[in-house]
Amino acid sequence: MLILIGTVIALTLPNIEIPLLLENHWGGTMNIFGVVLFGYVGHSVIPSIAHGLKQPDHINKVSVWGVLIPLLLYVLWCLVVIGTVPKTAIEGLPSLAGAKSSGQPATIPLGLIVGGSVIILGNLFAVLSTMTSYIGFGFSLKEVYLDVAADRSQKMPSPAATLLVVIPPLVIALFKPGAFVNALDIALQMKASDSCKI
Repeated sequence: MLILIGTVIALTLPNIEIPLLLENHWGGTMNIFGVVLFGYVGHSVIPSIAHGLKQPDHINKVSVWGVLIPLLLYVLWCLVVIGTVPKTAIEGLPSLAGAKSSGQPATIPLGLIVGGSVIILGNLFAVLSTMTSYIGFGFSLKEVYLDVAADRSQKMPSPAATLLVVIPPLVIALFKPGAFVNALDIALQMKASDSCKI
């Protein structure tokens, strides 16, 4: 995944235009705080990591680097996209507004500007990052179920804990595939309405 995102960023860097970075309204950055917080909720995996570490004193180092590396990559990714893809249509170029209105990820207009390989690599990265997040959270949640059962002096079979982790998201994905995106939209709308009240 690091190689994929690094390749996409490297392919895109020569296309960054400073005026595009300057024209954005950075004051609205806090409007997406809820989504960013949701994106970094990975800290819930830390107890599972601590449990699996052979040297528990490394938990601080693992936690800091585990958050810092994705944070830096996401910031760099955002700068690359914002610096390459215009917010609104300019001279027939694809735009972020156009991608949003048609439900496309940012990799589509980025790929149309930089080259088709960015679309493929960006979408491959999105699939892999979603899968690895699901697997990481799945193992963590399974451990939580087993720990809660043990704290209550009950024994939960490992397959039952696995089913509790796998079945709910599978049902939601099959019957309401847009639920995740809708939840992010709700978080954005709630944050935007809160910022209007301030």
